[in-house]
Amino acid sequence: MRAGLVCFGLSIFQVITADLQAASAANEGCVAIWATRLNEPHEFENRRTQFRVNDQFVLCIRLDADAYVSIWDAPPHGDVSRLFPNIVTHRDNATVRAVKLSSSKQQCFGVPGTFPLFFPSEQGVGTGKLSVVVTTSLDNQPPLQAYKIPGETIAPAAKEHVSRNYRSAATCGDKIEEYLEYAISR
Repeated sequence: MRAGLVCFGLSIFQVITADLQAASAANEGCVAIWATRLNEPHEFENRRTQFRVNDQFVLCIRLDADAYVSIWDAPPHGDVSRLFPNIVTHRDNATVRAVKLSSSKQQCFGVPGTFPLFFPSEQGVGTGKLSVVVTTSLDNQPPLQAYKIPGETIAPAAKEHVSRNYRSAATCGDKIEEYLEYAISR
């Protein structure tokens, strides 16, 4: 009788584990985005949403297919700005709207040897949003006329338009915006 209960218990455990893994994979969709502090491991399992003013952080993404990518920050206060590509990663920043990235591995930004990422005090405390815009065509990225400062900041109305008209990563498609809400405290 005990052997039957142990086998039955293991079967339930295996079914629950398989269901949880399937649910986790389904939640990630076509694009995953997460952040960690600079000095923490950068794996998805270590993601966080709580930071302090001036915290240095690393932003990582994982794609299920090669795609054009731009990364944006809508801080608690101030303009929506493009984090990638930027003037450090691309000299002709005013004309580059996105970069085609490979799906072969996770991509992390803000790691040593790249450009630093941090939450500046002038952008205040409160809730912000980091987002990645992923498209199959460069033409589907935010157009240059949507920028307030070419290659750097975008008009709030243009960013809202992207958020309304792009699909979530859970449903995939040729125009995706996936985001991570974060909170900044003192």
